[in-house]
Amino acid sequence: MTVSVRVEPLAGVEVSATRIDLAVGGSVSITGGPGGVVGPASATDGAVAKFDGTTGKLLKDGGVLGTAATVDTGTGSGNAILGNDSRLTDARTPTSHKTSHATGGGDALTASDIGAQPVDSDLTTIASLTATTDSFIQSKGSAWSARTVAQVQSDLGVQHVLSTPIGSWTGPVSNTTAEATQTDLYLGAGGRGSASLVRLAAGTYDRVAIGVSAAGTATLRLGLWAADRTTGMPGSLVLDAGTVSTSGSAGIREITISSALAGGWYWCSVSTDAYTSGFSLWSIVDNISSPVHGMPCSGTDARMRTRNSFTSSSFGTSGLPGTFPTIFSDYAAGPKLIFRRSA
Repeated sequence: MTVSVRVEPLAGVEVSATRIDLAVGGSVSITGGPGGVVGPASATDGAVAKFDGTTGKLLKDGGVLGTAATVDTGTGSGNAILGNDSRLTDARTPTSHKTSHATGGGDALTASDIGAQPVDSDLTTIASLTATTDSFIQSKGSAWSARTVAQVQSDLGVQHVLSTPIGSWTGPVSNTTAEATQTDLYLGAGGRGSASLVRLAAGTYDRVAIGVSAAGTATLRLGLWAADRTTGMPGSLVLDAGTVSTSGSAGIREITISSALAGGWYWCSVSTDAYTSGFSLWSIVDNISSPVHGMPCSGTDARMRTRNSFTSSSFGTSGLPGTFPTIFSDYAAGPKLIFRRSA
């Protein structure tokens, strides 16, 4: 028995005849022409075809593409974005996330990550100390602590200068005093005055005095000024003690005060509120100079004597200014004021 099969030529397929006779049990092979591609027996609807292998003649099911693969590119809400879209380079403010960088956070930073000082127990201790005026940070028992000046002084065994006994008088250091006229002391007109350097112990003082060696007619004002801690020069006013008169007889002229002073260097001044006739005071003159380093010396006198005071013509005549007035010059003679410590 013979079966006849009609073959319709397909593009790219060569056949030698359009009719093939097959005997029962026979076979025939049709070979694709040049460039022919063979696919699988079945495929998924809507799927893409993919090459199977590298021959270029076999295909396989590539699956159905996602929605994004089938939309147009562009800037609209339904478009796919391209890699060169300018919006991809826009600056963006990051959302708040600092807690993630904190200790225990998901992306915790260490001090070294940001170039910071690592946690140090000494610094932590120092930061917890309570600061007080003029206090020190001192190591005590291998631990840092805040200490007062007096505590550090005691710990280090620093010896203080001689402390004036309570009830005693003290003043500018000199081995004696000498008479100095109002001219010597730059006191011969209202507003003029001079000041000498003095070291006072910490305490309360209840008297200040000067010694009149020759009486005259003038009203003198007594004052005390802090020595500047950088320059040592007269600075801010500490005490305006009031006035005394040079009239009458020679002797001590004292004023009652109540002034608690810190130990340190001061300048004590005498200035003229009113002047009528000459007088003299017991003073420090250049042949009995105060042995204080740094005081000016004469550069024209071969004896190179110390200048013991600073003078000014701007003290005023009804009260002392808040800061030491403009200095006129240094003078050979300086006033000697004495102070009585009461506590």
